[in-house]
Amino acid sequence: MRTYARILSYTGSLKRQAFCYFMATFLSIFFGLITYSLVIPLLKVLFNQEELNTLLVDNPLFPKWQMSIDYLKCLFDYFFIQTIISYGKIYALGLLSLLFMVSTILNGFFRYIADIVMAKVRIKVVYRLRLALFRKMLTFPLQRFTDKKQGDLMACITADIQEIDNAVADTLRLCCKEPTQLFCYIALLFYMSFRLSLFTLLWLPVAGWIIAKIIKQLRKWSDRTQQSLGDLMHLIEAMVSSIRIIKIFGAQNYAIQQFKKESRLYARINRSIACKEYMTAPISESLSVAAISIILVYGGYLIFIDKHALSPSTFIAYFIICTQTLIPIKMMARSIGHIQRGLAAGRRALHLLDEKTEWSRPLLGGITYTTFKHAIAFNNVSFAYSTKKAVLANINFTIQRGETVAIVGASGSGKSTLLSLLSGLYQPSNGTITIDNFSITQLSNNTLPRLMGVVTQESILFHDTIYNNIVFNRPGITRSAVIGAAQIACAHPFIMELPQGYDTVIGEQGGKLSGGQKQCICIARAVLGNPPILVLDEATSALDRVSERAVQSGLQSFMQHRTAIIVAHRLSSIYHVDRIIVLDQGKIVEEGTHATLLAQEGIYKRLFHLEQP
Repeated sequence: MRTYARILSYTGSLKRQAFCYFMATFLSIFFGLITYSLVIPLLKVLFNQEELNTLLVDNPLFPKWQMSIDYLKCLFDYFFIQTIISYGKIYALGLLSLLFMVSTILNGFFRYIADIVMAKVRIKVVYRLRLALFRKMLTFPLQRFTDKKQGDLMACITADIQEIDNAVADTLRLCCKEPTQLFCYIALLFYMSFRLSLFTLLWLPVAGWIIAKIIKQLRKWSDRTQQSLGDLMHLIEAMVSSIRIIKIFGAQNYAIQQFKKESRLYARINRSIACKEYMTAPISESLSVAAISIILVYGGYLIFIDKHALSPSTFIAYFIICTQTLIPIKMMARSIGHIQRGLAAGRRALHLLDEKTEWSRPLLGGITYTTFKHAIAFNNVSFAYSTKKAVLANINFTIQRGETVAIVGASGSGKSTLLSLLSGLYQPSNGTITIDNFSITQLSNNTLPRLMGVVTQESILFHDTIYNNIVFNRPGITRSAVIGAAQIACAHPFIMELPQGYDTVIGEQGGKLSGGQKQCICIARAVLGNPPILVLDEATSALDRVSERAVQSGLQSFMQHRTAIIVAHRLSSIYHVDRIIVLDQGKIVEEGTHATLLAQEGIYKRLFHLEQP
């Protein structure tokens, strides 16, 4: 119940919805009971002439007021007899039929109102919970996505929320509608025949015990189902993102075998839970039918032995109402399986919402800083992924405003990690990174994107137009500014050759463009808005030398009076920089200009000679 209490809290105030739902449900049940109660006088008019003639002879008087069901029954009998005396049985039969129709319509109308209220609650819960999960996901540090399966996140926001959607509706029914309906039916049955109803209730503990055993098994299997679904979603996401490699290596059969393995596991768990879930309804129905069959025998016995205890018309109405109790029992039994799956999904969703995000900056709050004036400083910065060996150790350097600095080193030396720390994607394990004496951990979420234009090592594009990929999250940018940024990145010529120019949709992850074209689009996105700091992580690695020189020429003009930090895979592209920092195994081993580093006979000179033809 604690899990569902938290889930339902996402509707806001439930008082008004709960009141409307309960009143509509109660009125629906009330008019449903009236409908079934009208069966008794209908049977008296049509078939039980002896009982009806007795009432006509007695000609009951107008009843005295009292707060009881007997008063309502006597009042109805009075008007019913007076109608037959005044207008005849055919007229009374027509009037009963009209009342039967009206009560049925009102029953359906209020049931519709209750369902609409429930739908609004359910939809609001799902919308707000999914939005909360998505917002939470965006606050996670990048390390959270590298350490854990992304499929779990996808499954939680999609499949788990759908399970919660189904379970919320079933929970509202199980906690309000069905028990209320069942209680009203049982109360009416006790009023009609106490002895027969008491006999009926002897079967409930047996049915409850059997269903409770099934519920216990469902709870265990529901958790396993949600975990297996997360694994399957992770596999699908990995295979889709790696489709090019799968096709290049002809690994389709391997991918199919991996998918079959996870799918079989998920199917087997689902099959097990389905067997137990679908077992609940037949068992509860069978027990109910067995009880009704025995009731039929016992009720017939009461009619034959003691006619004053139960009249035939009352018994038939009793039997009809008793069969209607199967409906809420069946609905509650079916809801149990959905609720158990919803509980498992709810626990996963709430666990995700409760997950700590101490490594990430808040979406709101912090220092807003829009102008870079002095320097960027790394002060004793160390970093390690999880508990692994440190990738960076005791990094110390300062970059003055307007300076262009290149970071070089062998693969795995920590170059890209250093830029990721500067971009705020990770936070140092030790030490601080400051911009004008402000630690980047103190800056608001929107400050770093305004100060920095970043081109990552991987060209990340969206299934959208080129224009929207360049503008990305910067409303108010003019089209001329977008074209200017594309010209700096040497992207404008090939963009204009595309069928729709800047309005060309480039496909998933920019699949319609070459690797070099994608890098040019990413460079245009980074320089748009004239950021004071430019961070380039092997930004031209996919370009040929001619295109690379053209892009570098455009960037050199753009980087005048700006601060730039560059990681380059070709040393020939960084001769012009003010300073070069050489990393080796996560430590700074050399620092200086191109000429001074060549004179040192160190790692930089060795890398330079390895690059020469």
